[in-house]
Amino acid sequence: MSTEAACQLTVNPFTAHLLVHDIALDPGDTLILTAGASAVSRMVIHLANERGVRCLPVVRHPEQARALALLGTRPVPADSADALTEAVRDTMEHGRVGTVLDAVGGALGAAALRCLRPAGQFISYGMLSGRPIPVHPDDLVFRQVRASGFWLPARLERLDERELTSLNQQVHEAAVRGLPGLEVAETCDLADFRCALEHTMRPGRDGKVVLTG
Repeated sequence: MSTEAACQLTVNPFTAHLLVHDIALDPGDTLILTAGASAVSRMVIHLANERGVRCLPVVRHPEQARALALLGTRPVPADSADALTEAVRDTMEHGRVGTVLDAVGGALGAAALRCLRPAGQFISYGMLSGRPIPVHPDDLVFRQVRASGFWLPARLERLDERELTSLNQQVHEAAVRGLPGLEVAETCDLADFRCALEHTMRPGRDGKVVLTG
């Protein structure tokens, strides 16, 4: 693989592989992903599609939806919590979502949680909004929704040597086959790191900014 792809392997691809492993959905099940255009979401979509899992990535902009449609998924355009609930209801039978992978939190994460079927699972792995997720006891008690968090360092610590070796091999093979989410938008010399940081904040960026030197 290219050096530009290899330098990205240690976080996002491992996160995506472990998330897909942990949710353990069956073919035909449905998965909602907030921050649906992120690199991790695109990797999860690719891996979940291979298992026959239907993905509904939540996006804010039409161009994001068009790009994700090329991955064989059905994006859910939603710029608010209410819009997400309505969009999911229009897309499929409401309440039949098996899992939510949430990287946003706040009102959007709470709206995604409400879309879960009884006994569905909600996994928080990011806090882009900086806001908490209100979880009503009714969801936990009567609907039997399972809510948990994912943090890569803690998850890796639970792997034994054999499992870690297998995970390394899976990540490497996926990257060689062309795992989406490893695209590079721009390369900058290490001396230009300030400029590179500015570029990472640009809206609509379709890949990582890689430092070289």
